[in-house]
Amino acid sequence: KRRLADSHHCPLGNYDNVQYHLKIKIGHRCGDAAEDQEFQVVPDTGSSDLWIPASNCTHCKSGTAKFKLKQSCSAKELGDRITFRYGDG
Repeated sequence: KRRLADSHHCPLGNYDNVQYHLKIKIGHRCGDAAEDQEFQVVPDTGSSDLWIPASNCTHCKSGTAKFKLKQSCSAKELGDRITFRYGDG
């Protein structure tokens, strides 16, 4: 198989050929103390957006992985707080 030079192996989970899921890492960690920030996501092939909950998310389910801005040397805070509602269909 031919593979692009900047691609990498990524196991893709399959739920009944209806939903796929994978683990991704976001941000560049700062120093040795910070851990990689890993998230289990369901990719939406119909959208170019990827939303990850922030550490200050007040409506996220308990136990949800949240992005910690201070543990990333590449993230920049925009200062905007947003809320989304999505519908099916």
